[in-house]
Amino acid sequence: MATTLQAFNRALDLIGQKGTLTSIAVVSPSCEALNRAFGLVLEEFIRTHRWSWATKRVALVATTAPAFGWGSAFTLPDDYVVAAELNGEDVWGKSGDSFVVESGVLLTDADAAELVYQAKPIATTTPSVTLAQAQEAMIGRMDPLAFRAFCTLLAAEVAPVIRNDGRELALNLMQQYQQVDLANAQNNDGSEARMERPDFRLDSLLLRARGGL
Repeated sequence: MATTLQAFNRALDLIGQKGTLTSIAVVSPSCEALNRAFGLVLEEFIRTHRWSWATKRVALVATTAPAFGWGSAFTLPDDYVVAAELNGEDVWGKSGDSFVVESGVLLTDADAAELVYQAKPIATTTPSVTLAQAQEAMIGRMDPLAFRAFCTLLAAEVAPVIRNDGRELALNLMQQYQQVDLANAQNNDGSEARMERPDFRLDSLLLRARGGL
């Protein structure tokens, strides 16, 4: 299981600094840059794909309906990043067709809202979980290819801050991320998340047909 510390050290390796951090709280320019970038880069990465390890589903609670334009309003979870399905419909990248999101509220004409969405790590009180713990848990849920892609994106983000010649390196890392690492991670995750469920009823009907029933 990957850790935040491993992500920091992997990113440092990618930008040409030997990743020898023993803690993410080390007082150093490199570690401080990684800490500043980490949360934002993670949320950006979550938005790139319907990652199985960042997917949640919830029946939203209705709130005051908007004054015009849409029939219903529902409060979004605090960890909401982007919608994937709404009431069984694939809405990835389709905001505005059947819903819109405004100021933390989902507006739609539907009377109910069952939402599948990409979630970011957040601090919670019940149970008590710090932001750092939530981030660590999400990093641990990533498969190896997603972890590799995330580390490349993180390295590209901090390279200009850590190295004097980091801008050119950042461009090279982004090319590696977009053309190789991210594509590999998405293909791997997609093959698992979109695996077709077997319908045993079809097998039963086929057997009955073969038997002349």
